[in-house]
Amino acid sequence: MLDRLLVARDEETGATMSDLELRDEVITILFAGHESSAVALTWTWYLLAQHPEVESKLHTELAAVLGGRRSTAEELATLSYTRMVIEEAMRPYPPVWTFPRAAIADDEIGGYHIPAGSLIFPSQYLTHRHPDFWENPGLFDPERFAPEHSEHRTRICLPSRRRRAAHLRRPSFCHGRNVPRMPP
Repeated sequence: MLDRLLVARDEETGATMSDLELRDEVITILFAGHESSAVALTWTWYLLAQHPEVESKLHTELAAVLGGRRSTAEELATLSYTRMVIEEAMRPYPPVWTFPRAAIADDEIGGYHIPAGSLIFPSQYLTHRHPDFWENPGLFDPERFAPEHSEHRTRICLPSRRRRAAHLRRPSFCHGRNVPRMPP
């Protein structure tokens, strides 16, 4: 991961990270990323304990693909049901329940004026449980993340700067987003 940080460039300026920025990113990855991954896995295991039929299907996939050995990065990409289970577990129990965004322009959200520069804290914990966005939001159903359902699934995210809605930018980056997909 460090080699990627060393060559990473800002999309707008093309600049690389300073030594101080690089140090801060590594510290964030080691400490903050660890906690969010631990939280995601803890809730996943809790939900698997509550739903033995899902756990059984997960074990079947792991046995078929891995046969009891450690995974490789290539094999992780083939664990489709495992990915669905983790994504569904993070829907009602996201590792981070709110995430700050800064308005880059004046806007209006829900009838409230948001001045440029204001910080807002959308709650993915609430939106991931909202019946307007998810059918049967209280039901643990990994199948809702099956590839064949992706076109009909509501996307719950804030748009990037490239899209018009909400005029928001992310002040930070989720370093742990691919950790569950990495080999141990």
